Amino acid sequence: MLGCLTVAFRNFAICNMADTALLFLSDTFQFEVDCAVTATGEDDSGPYVVTSATVFYPGGGGQEPDKGHILTGDGIRHPILKAAFVDHHMRHYVSEALPAAGTVSIRIDREHRLQNARLHTGGHLLSAVVHEKLKWPFMPVKGFHYQQGAYVEFAPTEDMPEVNPDELKFALAGDITKKLPVSTVLVSKQDPLFERAFKPEGFIAPAGRPLRLVSITPYLAYPCGGTHLHHTGELSWLNIKHIKHKKGNIRISYEVG
Repeated sequence: MLGCLTVAFRNFAICNMADTALLFLSDTFQFEVDCAVTATGEDDSGPYVVTSATVFYPGGGGQEPDKGHILTGDGIRHPILKAAFVDHHMRHYVSEALPAAGTVSIRIDREHRLQNARLHTGGHLLSAVVHEKLKWPFMPVKGFHYQQGAYVEFAPTEDMPEVNPDELKFALAGDITKKLPVSTVLVSKQDPLFERAFKPEGFIAPAGRPLRLVSITPYLAYPCGGTHLHHTGELSWLNIKHIKHKKGNIRISYEVG
């Protein structure tokens, strides 16, 4: 098992994961992999390459995609323009068709990946602290963990109260100091862990993709396929930029380092 994150498997046959091994599910800190080309093709998004494994996170769940390239045996770098998980395979889209066989190396931008992981872990921590630790009457409904401006949006469960940003900052700083562990588990939709997890209203389990829960101990697990840190202590800081009302909800914008 590759796990830098703590990854467990429950009621889930490993052979049923995906024909492309999705290494980012188990190891945020793996930035390259040598793998076999298993298929090539072209669709409306352009030419693509399918490989036996990938470290490239395609984006989704409020997290932006990785940046990276495919290095072929002739030493040429082919930037990955986008990626999509289709029929249990990851399609890596490139600007020109590549050979349909052979071995390639998929490499991603290390700092871009790590900043995305910081933002995603920070967003989960922010949701948990507001909803579970401080017990503010807000329900997390949306997370946007992009580097251009991250936020978590909450729906009030009663009349909108006044909030104390200093109280929130203090609670977040305390959990960063504690180095709370981040763990993941692959589950089925019938697993009791999935039943107990926090699921936003209207959440639908992904079809044809692994179902993974991410938890920051001692808080509730969230369904999530994104990349995360080992523990909250790997956040040097989490700063609340502003708290504002947005169409009846409250949006808390944040930045991390």
